[in-house]
Amino acid sequence: MKTIRIRAVAITVGLITVAAPFAGNQTAEMAFHMNLALDNGVKASEISETITHLGGQFLAGQARH
Repeated sequence: MKTIRIRAVAITVGLITVAAPFAGNQTAEMAFHMNLALDNGVKASEISETITHLGGQFLAGQARH
C-alpha cells in the first residue's frame, strides 16, 4: 500500500511539473520537465493525456474571448 502511495505522489508531482510550463506557454522548459517526469516514473502516455487535456482546456478558454 505504501509503494502505491509513493508512486501516486511521484506521478502527481511529475504531471504538475509538465503542466506548469505548458500552461505558462514556456516552451523552452517543456522538454526538460517532460524528461524529469519520465525519470520519476511517469509514463509517456500519462504525459500525452495531460497535454491533450490541457490543450483542450486552453482552446475552450480561447473560444470564449
